[in-house]
Amino acid sequence: MTTIHDVAARAEVSTATVSRVLSNPEKVSEATRRRVLKAVHQLGYSPNAAAKSLRTLTTRKLLVTVPDIANPFFSLIIQGIEEAALREGYAVVLGDTHHDPEREERYGEMLLRREADGLIFLGHSMSKSISALMKKGQLAPIVNGCEYSPSLGVPSAHVDNEAAAYEAMSHLYGLGHRQIGIITGPLASPLSRDRLRGAQSCAKDNGAGRQVMVVNGDFSIESGIAGDSQLEGWEAADKEAVEAARDLAWDAYQKPIRKERDRVVSILRRVDTPKVAEIASTLNEANKVTRSAIISSAS
Repeated sequence: MTTIHDVAARAEVSTATVSRVLSNPEKVSEATRRRVLKAVHQLGYSPNAAAKSLRTLTTRKLLVTVPDIANPFFSLIIQGIEEAALREGYAVVLGDTHHDPEREERYGEMLLRREADGLIFLGHSMSKSISALMKKGQLAPIVNGCEYSPSLGVPSAHVDNEAAAYEAMSHLYGLGHRQIGIITGPLASPLSRDRLRGAQSCAKDNGAGRQVMVVNGDFSIESGIAGDSQLEGWEAADKEAVEAARDLAWDAYQKPIRKERDRVVSILRRVDTPKVAEIASTLNEANKVTRSAIISSAS
């Protein structure tokens, strides 16, 4: 197998010069650079990525963990992360934690072993080992996405979910609705708690706090169906609006809506995906609601 020493001998330079040509070509004269690259091509030399990682203490890999990879909410986020990473010469390693602390710990150990240069986690918790080292400032960069929690003490890219929910509810009240049902996500999630707080705050400000029914879910199809059943049994049977929490709860909710939902005239969801237009079209074609306003806003 061709080594860096073979390339250096062929180009009549030192191994250090070969290394500079391959990693920092701007630091080498054009003539030397051409001679080295010609030798690399002739000998078919390929640098050892593992050895380079040991020398530079970098892997050019980013670890991204998600709490549920089956949830379509995360797909566009992961796509954006990967596009940005590739532009900067990084590869993405994806991990599905399933909200499991043991899995979070195992992925955290990858960072501790320097198998990745940084971590982006899309959940609302970190492994204990990472948290401990963060306090000592002995860890690679870590960024939280989506589930912002100030107690984590890390940079975060997120939206103001409380303000977004307040604005969404204001829109429903602006349409003249008073009885509103809300299917939430899991309240262990800061995202879900913030949204619910914003919705309830808006209801209170509009003097309709007692005309809101909250059904706790977990973003799953099953919880969406169960939430629909609970809303069906609500005493305020003339409820006019339903606010669903996220993609999967929405997918579950649309099924009974397509069967029989004459009393629902506005449905609001938080994530912008093609399904919004698809379901709006279905509702209109079936003519099962007299008025329909389907609103989407970034989650």
